[in-house]
Amino acid sequence: MSALWMAIVFLFVTGHIFSFMLEGTSGIASTSLSAAITPTTLFIPISSSSGFASADTRIFIGSEEARYDSIQAGSDSNCTSPPCLVLSGDDRGLNDTDAVAHGSGARVYTELTGLLNTTAGFRMAEFSNLDSPLDFVKVPFFVIGAIGKFVAKAVMWDYSFLEGNAVYIKFALLYPISGAFVVAVISLVRGAVSP
Repeated sequence: MSALWMAIVFLFVTGHIFSFMLEGTSGIASTSLSAAITPTTLFIPISSSSGFASADTRIFIGSEEARYDSIQAGSDSNCTSPPCLVLSGDDRGLNDTDAVAHGSGARVYTELTGLLNTTAGFRMAEFSNLDSPLDFVKVPFFVIGAIGKFVAKAVMWDYSFLEGNAVYIKFALLYPISGAFVVAVISLVRGAVSP
């Protein structure tokens, strides 16, 4: 791989690390539910908010994807077991996932942790019980889909600080870096495949 392609990959990776720092979190954190929730619960009680961004971040609760608006530290009629992640009405069951009930102790991951787990296949058993031989056919398709979702989210630079007027930074700087990164990866794969 040429020095130009390595520089593009370096910019892409360090850009995402810097973006996580600006979001106010490392991007890698997990906790558990401190109480059971229903499919319509909008105040999600968690054991700890350590490592979670203060607002506008996607999370995974089991295999469900959601987005919270803020973290509530105090107790009230909506949040009886603080801290709670506060969601809006349409923030559950995002990206083709279903809003479902979750029991106390269910794992809650930040977006990056959930995507890494999905991509690495740690949560694969949640999507397929593998009860019959035909269930194993689903595994490669799930892995390909998980990697596709992970790459798509990374290439789109989906961070809350890049909304509003900052969206121009995406168009002028970050999308070209993403495009060059995709070309670099394709070039790397073609070089590895060709004789």
